[in-house]
Formats: sequence, C-alpha cells, structure tokens
Amino acid sequence: MLTPVELIRSLLDGAKGERVAMLCVSSILAVLPTPRRAIYGRLKGLLEQSLFLLESQRANLDLRVLRVSKVVDRERDNGDWKRIAGAARMALDGRKRIVSYGKSGQILEALYNIQPLAFRGVMSLRRLIQRSTT
Repeated sequence: MLTPVELIRSLLDGAKGERVAMLCVSSILAVLPTPRRAIYGRLKGLLEQSLFLLESQRANLDLRVLRVSKVVDRERDNGDWKRIAGAARMALDGRKRIVSYGKSGQILEALYNIQPLAFRGVMSLRRLIQRSTT
C-alpha cells in the first residue's frame, strides 16, 4: 500500500518544484462500502486518502481521481476501455478533483450522499408536526 505513495513522493522530489499532474484510477467502491468487495474498496479509499494527504503537503502535485463505477468486461471489446480513456483525459484536463465514470455508480453515489440529508429532513419534519399537535 505504501509503495505507490512512496514512488509518487520520489517522483515529486525529482520534479524539483515543477507541477506534476497525476491521475489516480480508482473505484466507486472507495466511497460506497459493499460487503462483497470490502477489502478492495477500503484499499482504494485508503489510497485516495493517502494521495489527497500527499497533495496537501506538496504544492507541485495536481491530483485528479477517476472513480470507475461500471463493471468492465475484459473478454469483450464493447468500447468501455475507450470511453474510460476519454473520461481519464477529461479528468486530467478539467478542474474537478474527482470524476466518476459510469451512470449507475454516479446515481448510487448521489443516493448514498443524499441519504443523511433526507433522514435529517424527515426528522425535522416529524419534530415540527409533533410540536404543532401539542
């Protein structure tokens, strides 16, 4: 786990202050825990966190993360690899730190992030109703 971070740290040292653009190809599982892929997801999340920490310590690192959220069939060429390469290019060229590839994963991530807000809204509404009936 530490080897990639140490390698990047060495590359940054060798760059002597020049900006270094880096793309971390990650997975939606880094932020959406699933029981079947728990270890894989946790390792991806740990790598992302380590790289973001490194970026905060090194002014010359320009980090982008591409979270792939689609199962890619390695046996068939259905154009996924070309689309992922396009998403990687967009991630490097764009301003967003984190870019997601795959509609279903983007929807799941949005639902996962909205869930606490929805719960808070329901609880606030419940309290308001309780107050108005007493």
